[in-house]
Amino acid sequence: MAYPQQSDNKLQSKPIFTRHILRGFAIGRSNLLVFYFGIGEKSFLLYSVYVVSVALLHMSLDGYFFQYINPASGWLNKNAILLTASLSGIAFSRYAQIYTNVKKWSKGLNKVLNLLLSALVILLICVVFISNGKAIYYPAVNLLSFLLLMVLITTVLLSYVKGQKLDFFFTFAIFSFTVGFFILIFNNFSLIPNSFFTENGSKIGTGFEIIFLSLAMSNRIRLLKSEKENYGKLPCRSPKNPMKSNPIFCPILVMN
Repeated sequence: MAYPQQSDNKLQSKPIFTRHILRGFAIGRSNLLVFYFGIGEKSFLLYSVYVVSVALLHMSLDGYFFQYINPASGWLNKNAILLTASLSGIAFSRYAQIYTNVKKWSKGLNKVLNLLLSALVILLICVVFISNGKAIYYPAVNLLSFLLLMVLITTVLLSYVKGQKLDFFFTFAIFSFTVGFFILIFNNFSLIPNSFFTENGSKIGTGFEIIFLSLAMSNRIRLLKSEKENYGKLPCRSPKNPMKSNPIFCPILVMN
């Protein structure tokens, strides 16, 4: 995603469409945190961080961060776009690693994701501690975001080639984000007519991405719950004879 530098004296446009997306982000974040503490799945926490960081990123791009969160033109406001863009990339790359389980079926792609993740972490550290590198940071976060998107597209396609079971809602989420990304790029270079849809292509694509990822997480919740219920019904083994089952079950593993 192309992240423009933010002016200190001039705010960018603030479409009402952003407010609706932010409300949806807040609701989704709260629900996912509930599931994380209830089930203990890392992907829920990472997705929650991603949702929050993306919401703050769009607030920064549209000027809401300056208007509602940090009205003073201080360090946080000046670096909000870089901070939230880097954090969202870190959260989503790690989330995708866990969700797709790419480590088990493609060590090469997993190494590439680790490299991108490390680069984003280094970039985030540089943004925090080295303030005079903005001329490099903005191109860097754009490049890393683009590379991350390409790797995620490759991961989705290769998962189907290798017969991996990947939730189709996750596929739709990556597709939605990709469409929104390229609409934004084409609009910035005046390759497509300027309209409400093209101006907000990134927000619309991100909105659908969040919807589809939420549906994918819902399916994951059902799967985890079913697995825990089935595992809880398995007979416990006797400590004296592991091959012999006791006539009791393991109810502590069953989710209510």
